[in-house]
Amino acid sequence: MKIVHVTNSYLPNAGGVASSVSTHLGAVERLDMSCSVICPDNGHHQPGNVLVLDRNTWDAVISGKFPPSCDSLIRKSDVVHAHGPFFLGQLAVCLSRRFGKPLVYTHHTLLEHYRHYVTSETLTESDIVSFHSAYCNACDHVIAPSRSIRNLLIAREVKSPISVIPTGLDDFWYFDASKDMATRMAVRKMYLKDDQDTLIAAVGRLSHEKNILSLMKTIADVLLRDARVHFLLIGEGALIHDIKQMIARRGLENQCTLEGYVDRCRLSEIYKGLDVFVTSSVSEVQALTLIEAQAAGAVLLHEPSPVPDEFSGVLQNSSQVGAENLHNLKLADKLAWYLQLNRKEKNKLRHSAMELAGRYSISSMGDMLKNLYSHVALTPKSSNIPDQPQFREYSVMSRDLMKVISSMEQKREPHPVADKKVRDS
Repeated sequence: MKIVHVTNSYLPNAGGVASSVSTHLGAVERLDMSCSVICPDNGHHQPGNVLVLDRNTWDAVISGKFPPSCDSLIRKSDVVHAHGPFFLGQLAVCLSRRFGKPLVYTHHTLLEHYRHYVTSETLTESDIVSFHSAYCNACDHVIAPSRSIRNLLIAREVKSPISVIPTGLDDFWYFDASKDMATRMAVRKMYLKDDQDTLIAAVGRLSHEKNILSLMKTIADVLLRDARVHFLLIGEGALIHDIKQMIARRGLENQCTLEGYVDRCRLSEIYKGLDVFVTSSVSEVQALTLIEAQAAGAVLLHEPSPVPDEFSGVLQNSSQVGAENLHNLKLADKLAWYLQLNRKEKNKLRHSAMELAGRYSISSMGDMLKNLYSHVALTPKSSNIPDQPQFREYSVMSRDLMKVISSMEQKREPHPVADKKVRDS
């Protein structure tokens, strides 16, 4: 069976969508399924199974004129799998319908939370939600990465069949005590000062939809109360200057490290040295970082609302350590609760996190995807096209989306010196 993935972001771009699409390929290719990718040019060389659309063609694609090479690839496919409704999402719908191919769509992003990146003054969050629902209904099958997102799509009147298939993790994310204890100790030695014993981290784009300034205020208060804690922030973005100012204003330079971008290999090592992973993001669907960190043994703590309970090992196992109503506590209170635990209780939480993450292996994901592809290939195909007249700003949204991906998710070269410090320690 041949699958064509159509995505606006692909490796080596940073970001959850690019990583997720790559994981999709790895999950089914090991099951002897053939995968190709159509993606925009991101300035990096791609392997032979990736069809890159030159930047000079982007305006034509937005207007509905697709390169012949895309026609040929879709025509030979069994299933088309789209990973976003805008820009190349239009290509996926139109060409799958033209050649009678089933269209699967994975909902990765709560796009309404990215409204502030769009230049149109008339576009509303309601417009984006409405178009997204119409796009889902033009697909033969929709993949939701969590039960909560499936429920949200149903509430938004998505009628297409919806399956819950979380993004799987490769084996290297999982903590193996026999192999990774030295890595854990090296990471902790790198970041913790002599009087510090707790390493907390957050990972992600430093932007408003990640609610990063609110997170930093919470963390700053925790650090001021407890000198044992060190905070590691991994990521880049427009708010880095504000974050640096906040740290300096509160005199927390000795308890904070701003690491910037790190590659996936090094990130997997850093996770294995953490005690706690935190987030205040309000735009998560299934943040891969949440599961990756827990696979490495980090305890996930977050604000009450943004993260589905199904991804939180602590929330599902809080009774083991005597916590009551933990789900309803603010992040600051959860951190205060965690910091007063003894070592045995903290180790219980580490094992609970790893146990939960074990459900999200890449092999489980591959089996679910293979079954889904086989099913949709045999079912009648939809002939619907998203109702674009209700969304007059489609081209604006598509162009602005590509600016975001190009300027904010572009991968930089790894930091070989820092990498070597971890591996050689």
